[in-house]
This record gives sequence, structure tokens and C-alpha cells, in this order.
Amino acid sequence: AADRPALPAVAAVGHRVVHAAEAFSGSVRIDPAVMQALEECSDLAPLHNPPNLAGIRACLEALPGLPQVAVFDNAVHHTLPPEAYLYALPRDCYETGRVRRYGFHGVAFRSMRETVERLTGQPATAQRIVFLMLGSGCTANALRYGESIAVSTGFTPLEGLLQSTRCGDLDPGVVLELLRRGHSAAELNTLFNRQSGLLGVSGLSPDMRDLEAAGTPAAEAALDLFVHRLVKYVGAYTADLGGLDTLAFGGGIGQHAPEVRERLCRQLRHLGLELDPAANAALPRGASALLQTAASRVQVAVCAVDEELVIARDTYALVSSS
Repeated sequence: AADRPALPAVAAVGHRVVHAAEAFSGSVRIDPAVMQALEECSDLAPLHNPPNLAGIRACLEALPGLPQVAVFDNAVHHTLPPEAYLYALPRDCYETGRVRRYGFHGVAFRSMRETVERLTGQPATAQRIVFLMLGSGCTANALRYGESIAVSTGFTPLEGLLQSTRCGDLDPGVVLELLRRGHSAAELNTLFNRQSGLLGVSGLSPDMRDLEAAGTPAAEAALDLFVHRLVKYVGAYTADLGGLDTLAFGGGIGQHAPEVRERLCRQLRHLGLELDPAANAALPRGASALLQTAASRVQVAVCAVDEELVIARDTYALVSSS
């Protein structure tokens, strides 16, 4: 197309990659070994790694010889302590099977961290922060003085909070029972990743806007369950952190659903958190701001997430250094 930028103007390409298991603790230049590692992790993030790989291959074909950089969604969670990332399974499941909590949305959390520091005027290394990345996928993260110490997404992005089409936390006995009833592993993968969450509970839509407008009992049940999971995780992470200085919202729901923010914060008043209802309702779309009252002991931040900027910076830094 006439308006398409000339490919020779491209100096490097950065890719958001969801999963690399324990292979990489930071962003890397892509080479055959990196591609192999991503292939081996595709079963851990079936909705993301295969499309990530397809995008990388397309860029390698269109821009041969150009530097390509992978920026990983789970890299920031390499600081998790063993008690946070291990499951209560036989040790061999982790040591030979790589079964552990990995955590995701790390690129978004890096963007949110910068925004929180700018809004509060305090470095993250001086704060206890719970991040809520709430969109089509959802992750809660506890950051204690600059280090990720707990995260809701686990071995795959499926665990944790209720999400648009993912079920989140689930008794493993449910999986065993559905297998016993004749469902295949492939069917359960589709059920848990694509047919559950807000869509499954409401029977209507995976979109929070549709559910808020619907007002049906099933839509209300989905909203209630969504907020209930948020309260559970914020409470648990506040205990993990030993207190809470800042609660930060990001993502399509976190940034654009004032009713969800209000319902959650109302149930966290015992923490000394007071949301300013007028500021919450009047926040412009796409804006970042602090929304607590002057009397609140906890800062409440809404962060416009810019993952592309984080990826661009990492790509520039890696290519420039070499």
C-alpha cells in the first residue's frame, strides 16, 4: 500500500512473547536457540506462544538479517521466592517437568510501575504495590520494594483471577471429573481457555461493557464473581507484602470500568483505602491518575498501559549495545 512505511526504514523488530519458562530472565536477541526454547513452551501458553512464533517467523522472512528481540511476559517474575512459585506436587514435577508458577503480564507491569512512580513521586523500591492488570486476560501481582513476590497467573496464563474467557482458579478435581465423563484434554483446553470466565458465567459476552449494560441475573453473577476474586487476591497480597501502599489498575477493564474499581475499593476500606467517587467517575478515557481521597492511607492509581513502549525501549537497548 502507498501509505505503508518503507521496510528499509525498519532497524529492528521487538516482539512481546508470553512464555519462555525459566529459559530467560530478561529480553534477548532472537536466534535459533531462542526459537527452539519458544517452541518448547508453546504447550504452556497455547493462546499466545504459537501466534508469537508465527509473527517472529513472518518478520524474519520479510526482514532477513534484521535484529529481532523477544521481550518476555514472565521475565519480571523471576524474583518469585520458591514458596511462591512451587506447587505442592512431587518435586520431580518441577525438577524434570518444569511444572511451577511462572506468572505473566510482566511487560504491562513494567509499564504500570513507571506510571505509579510518576504519579506518586516515589520509586517502586520504596513501595508495596498490588498491580491489577485487568483486560481480556487478567493478572494480579504483588511488588515489594521493587521485586515481584507473588503473581496470580501460574504454570499457564489460565490460573488466578476470573478472565474474559478463562476460568481462573479451579479445583483440579473438576478436571479429573470432566475427564472421567469423557471429555478429552483438547476439549478441556478449549473449555477452560475460550468458553469460561465472564463469557461462561454470564452466557452472554466476554466483554465487561456488555455485562454492565445487560443487567441480567447471569451478567450480575459474572460481575460479582469477578470482583470477589479481586478482593481475595488483593487481600492475600496485602498480607504477603506486610501492608499496602499503592493499588494500581491497568488494562481495558482496569482503566475503563469505574464501577469495577468502585466495587473493589468499597470492599477494601478496612485497609484504610478511600476512593474518591467523583474522581473515579470523571477519569477521562486513556488517562492515568491517582483516585484516592486526601484521607486515604492507600494510594489508588489508574495506569494507561503502554507495552509497546517497553518493548521498543528493550529492543533499542539490546540492538544499540551490540
